[in-house]
Amino acid sequence: MTNINQTVWKLLSQDAAIAASLRRDLLNSRALALYLIKKHHLDTSLDAVISAIRRYPAEKELAEHEGRLHEIFAKAVIFTKSNMACITLEADAIRGLITSFDNNGRKNFRLIRGKKYAKVIVHEGDLDHFLRQFKKTEVINTKSGLGEVRIVLPTAAENVRGILARLTSEISLHEISISELIICMPEILAYIDQKDLLKTHQAVLSLQESK
Repeated sequence: MTNINQTVWKLLSQDAAIAASLRRDLLNSRALALYLIKKHHLDTSLDAVISAIRRYPAEKELAEHEGRLHEIFAKAVIFTKSNMACITLEADAIRGLITSFDNNGRKNFRLIRGKKYAKVIVHEGDLDHFLRQFKKTEVINTKSGLGEVRIVLPTAAENVRGILARLTSEISLHEISISELIICMPEILAYIDQKDLLKTHQAVLSLQESK
């Protein structure tokens, strides 16, 4: 039974729309169980899946966690910025360039570096300046027309699980794709198509409302 519970709970947590409907008590357990069995080819009984759904998670635990999440988002400060661009590079291309950028007065940029790739996010007006800092062979691609949504959370957010999952799920429920995501808790920056900037802002604001 434990394995069935864990399997079903994982499936539920991965589906933002179902998770939101469960939080609002909008789904019939039997109908949802039939859907999960059919979609994911679960080799178990209908009653076992229904039982797992009803146990996900304990009502008191869910209510307490929902309260903490709402408290965190209610205290968040949200900023937006349009006309942003993202340069994707070979990771080694950015070595020694941060000082150069600052000395040239181009401080309005975001930098992310992984093991293989790096990204520099800048205002479109500065894009050509930044591109000149790199060899053409180092630039993998460039994406313009991005909007930035910056969410500054209270410091207590670092101790609350599910913050990022709730944020990305809410944005997804509004049918918005996230192009880039920078996490520097308690600050999160999401980059989306500029045409979705207002809708993304509204999606994040909805997290501050009582559910």
